[in-house]
Amino acid sequence: VPENVQADVGALARQILEDPAQLSLQEVDGAIRDERPVLAAALIAQGARPATERQIALLRALSMSSAEGRRLRARAVRLYRERLAALDALAAALSRGIGQEDEQLLAAMHADAEAQVAIVALQAELDRIVPSQEERPLEERGAPPRLPSRDDGLGDDPPSAERPAEPNPSAAEPLVAPEPK
Repeated sequence: VPENVQADVGALARQILEDPAQLSLQEVDGAIRDERPVLAAALIAQGARPATERQIALLRALSMSSAEGRRLRARAVRLYRERLAALDALAAALSRGIGQEDEQLLAAMHADAEAQVAIVALQAELDRIVPSQEERPLEERGAPPRLPSRDDGLGDDPPSAERPAEPNPSAAEPLVAPEPK
């Protein structure tokens, strides 16, 4: 994968992971679970919708240097706009309260779930192009490399005539057990 595509995909993946709407969406889900539809609608209007609009603006502001990056950014913006439309439909359905066999509410909840699944699918695609930090080997994440082991032929071998033990500065003061009282 060319470096400019890696940089574009990495920036896009980071922005999707830092989605400012996630906390608001969790609060909306909690209100729905607690059967508080009017509260859930208000949480969408006051939190999730503005945060999703902010996410769209942040995605659009990302500078992409490759055609692939611009294509993926456009797809991300489209998916977040679909989430926004789904949130609007869900808020409208929830603001009426929860009724028996509410087809409008079920359709809105289904659209919201589909929007979220599409965003997660995009995130998975980005991770296939450029693995996220958690999936990359430690050495590639900038973490300290693993220490050599006996299996490498280095490391924990006991001192020998060819390789004397290295001095241990912390051993300068001998440990003394306290005397029993």
